[in-house]
Amino acid sequence: MDIVYYTRPSFLDPAFSKIEALSQILNVHLFIELSPESWQSAIFDISNQELTSGVHDGVSFLERVFPSSLHKYWKRCASVSLVVHTCSKSIHPKTWRVSYQAMKYIKKLNPDVFHLDDISLRLAPLLFTLKGVPFVLNIHDAKAHSGEHNWRTEIARWLTIRKVQQFILHSNFSRNQFLQHYDVPESRVTMIPLGIYDIYREWLTSEIPEEPNTVLFFGRISPYKGVEVFVEAAELVSMSIPNVRFIIAGKAIQGYSLPNLPQLKNGSVFEIYPEYLSNTQVATLISRSSLVVCPYLDASQSGVILTAYAFNKPVIATDVGGLPEYVWEGKTGRIIQPNDPTALADAIVNMLSKKTAENSSPAVYDMLRKNELSWDNSAEETRRIYEKVIQSHN
Repeated sequence: MDIVYYTRPSFLDPAFSKIEALSQILNVHLFIELSPESWQSAIFDISNQELTSGVHDGVSFLERVFPSSLHKYWKRCASVSLVVHTCSKSIHPKTWRVSYQAMKYIKKLNPDVFHLDDISLRLAPLLFTLKGVPFVLNIHDAKAHSGEHNWRTEIARWLTIRKVQQFILHSNFSRNQFLQHYDVPESRVTMIPLGIYDIYREWLTSEIPEEPNTVLFFGRISPYKGVEVFVEAAELVSMSIPNVRFIIAGKAIQGYSLPNLPQLKNGSVFEIYPEYLSNTQVATLISRSSLVVCPYLDASQSGVILTAYAFNKPVIATDVGGLPEYVWEGKTGRIIQPNDPTALADAIVNMLSKKTAENSSPAVYDMLRKNELSWDNSAEETRRIYEKVIQSHN
């Protein structure tokens, strides 16, 4: 079975792990769409390489820009291609020209399935040119997060959904939300959980010791992430426990800035990294931390949680979206009510004061890697979806 898997840098943290598992059981052709704004996006922490627009062989490029320990993630692929856009505009003739080249190249591969890793506005207008091939689509967010609605994304989604035979979402919450908002039969929508983002461990050159009473909030900072709740909770925690370090790390989206930070009590401090985090920084900060917090106001699922698990760190997350589906109460963390600084503070105090061996036991996370959050299981479920769309398409 020949599969084209088309993704973008913002989804590479899970995509590389999924591709590694899929390519062990199927013939996978990996396509990565690069654009001027994506050179620093999620795991793709690369300086602009001045590549010309068009479709390029990707193996030599990836081997040059990523550590050798990562080569295993794509080495079994039948091919790896880069779809390089030098035009910054998603809606532009130059952009469509590159996307047309990509679609021509994909058509020559004659795949059994085209698997699109979420919506690409650059590719969406050209999807109609790939005829006779069934489409599978990952939807990472069934609905835009608070403060992040974009009409361009809605247009791309409308163009893409019309072509798709099977949809994959990554939490039951997102699956139900998708079914409520789109006129799609339930039989065409499947939930497949994401696995643990162990790929971030590849940037650790040595083990970094945990620093006591260190609480981490990290990732892209946006209104829905609840950073204001975290700041208020930090002030409350500092009144109960001395010398707590509260880390806020990540680049804010355009138009959003961090709230004013209060002076904390009893020697507690804020530590701020207000920029895009390199992979080494992510691995270092999580390793240093006692626990990770996700006080989100809304959510689909969270790569932050799955990255924390890679380093055997417990999390505190809110009861919104699909987050509770990824937290095992008392084993991998706590679930609290959203927009409640007192509840967050109480949970932080409790976990810092009474952190149990069970909470931090590597065995808990190893069990998840083999079962609920297994990339191999994810690949096998995806293979069954491919078989289903091929059978229905014939």
